[in-house]
Amino acid sequence: MTLHGGLGLDHSYLRPWLDPLAEQMQVVYYDQRANGRSTGSAGAITMQRLADDVDAVRRRLGHERISLLGHSYGGFVALQYALTYPERLAAMVLCDTDARGPEGASIQRELRRLGAAPEAIEALGTTVTSDDLTGWWSKVSSLYLPHSEPSTAHRVVERLVYSETARAAGNRALAAWDVSGRLGEIRAATLVIGGRDDFLFAPDRAELLAAGIPGAELRIYDASGHMPFVEEQERFLGDVGSFVVA
Repeated sequence: MTLHGGLGLDHSYLRPWLDPLAEQMQVVYYDQRANGRSTGSAGAITMQRLADDVDAVRRRLGHERISLLGHSYGGFVALQYALTYPERLAAMVLCDTDARGPEGASIQRELRRLGAAPEAIEALGTTVTSDDLTGWWSKVSSLYLPHSEPSTAHRVVERLVYSETARAAGNRALAAWDVSGRLGEIRAATLVIGGRDDFLFAPDRAELLAAGIPGAELRIYDASGHMPFVEEQERFLGDVGSFVVA
């Protein structure tokens, strides 16, 4: 089961990049509560409720255990699920995420290292609306996908359903969330993947995440930013496929 990031996004940006995994396993996409095409009040969003929603999907599908692939915010939800429903989780892939929200100092450090353009940095600090999503993305996509052509970056958002309300609710839910002290409780087989040039969650954050989870494996992708499944798709599919079906 895939868990998209954002919040405020929907599952569509994960496709078609992850679709080939369906040749090896069942791949389930869904929009998290109040995001994309899902219903529910954004005001009801909490990290625990998002994890409970994952289990509701599991029950609806009739699976005893599931594997999760969480990207960015979806990784936060996957971690919460691992801690709440350990008996239901077979394996977990955490992609460009952390055990707490993004850290301002780390982000600023990485933006300097990557030589981010001032106009891109300025755009990161603006409030994004659904009416201006495409314009905003054109200004910042080189930060998220530093090794991709603009045409590839456009494909990531061309079908995206964006919700400013859901994004704000997700940020509120994340404000007091920090499970870094509980990583040792996780027993599910875990693969941590990070992009070398991810400005949101730098490689050192991925290293700490993997080190905290017993037995976790770590992969750092040298030619990727925040979305390795786009920029190094073939390697990503191979790593995830072999890990989950092993």
